Parts: sequence; C-alpha cells; structure tokens
Amino acid sequence: LQTAFNFKKLSGLKPRVAFLSFSTKGSAKDPSIDNTINAFNLTKKRKPNLICDAELQFDAAFVPDVAKRKNPKGVIKGDANVFIFPDLNSGNIAYKITERIGGAFATGPVIQGLAKPVMDLSRGCNETDIVNMTKVITNLISTKIIQMILRKTFHEICDESKKNVNACSGSDVFKLMNNK
Repeated sequence: LQTAFNFKKLSGLKPRVAFLSFSTKGSAKDPSIDNTINAFNLTKKRKPNLICDAELQFDAAFVPDVAKRKNPKGVIKGDANVFIFPDLNSGNIAYKITERIGGAFATGPVIQGLAKPVMDLSRGCNETDIVNMTKVITNLISTKIIQMILRKTFHEICDESKKNVNACSGSDVFKLMNNK
C-alpha cells in the first residue's frame, strides 16, 4: 500500500498496481506464486478501492496488446504504473537491468511501510544518486508535513512533526507554511 501511496505523492497520478509473477492468472503452478496472491488479497482487503491486479507477468501488466491476450478480464490492461515484485531479488535485478540496458535513471530503493522511509543506497551509487535519493525522501517528508498542515491545528502539527521527522519546531512549521 505504501508504494502506491508514495507513487501518488511523487507523481500526482492515480496508482494502477500490478503484483508481478512469472505466471499470469494461473499459467503456471508453483508455491512461490501464493505469496504474490496473498499480498494482493491482503492489499484488496485493506484498500478495496485501489486499482490493482495480481499474478501478472510484466508484459501483461505493461503492454496493452499482451494484456488483451493474457489478462482479458483484468482491471490492469497493460496500463500499470506501480509494479510490486515478488521478492527483493526480483526487484533488484529488474531495476538494475532497466537502468543499465534500458538507459533509465533509477532512484532507490526506498524501503517502505516503516514508521519513516529508509534509503538503501547501492555500493555502486555516485554523487548524483545520493542527491536524487535525498530529493525523493525530502519530497515524501514535505508531502507528509503539507498533509498535516491541511488536516490539523498548528499545535498538533508541531507535536506530530517532532515525532515523525525530527526536523520541525513551531517556527520551522511556520516558515514551511509561509515559504512556497
């Protein structure tokens, strides 16, 4: 869930989540697929309105023509914008292939679902990677502070900010409110 929420925070787009597998809708049988399906079911239980589908190969999640053949009744029709990998191994391999062969610029990973986001920088990262990761985390934290400003009183903001980001005093929040 946190990945979908952070995608929306960072992009402004409605998340369309694909739980990836080496199988699409039962095309293969393996106990490892159960983890993907269980994660999907738990997500749907916690957030029933989230647009998501499970047990999709990447091509069925990303390529509309393939989705028509492999997942014709699914809610993800080759238009996923958030990809949940079945494990850390798969995700790490995929992002490094995408970065190195595809020429994409990867920022991350960010370990999510904890009380605070955690950055996991690769030993192969450079200065640009560190700066970009810092921008992403700053954006996520800033978004959280802005949400608190919109939802809570000034006093609650100060208390919450001290607990969650260890960065704000009352005067800091006041500055944040007045600086765009």
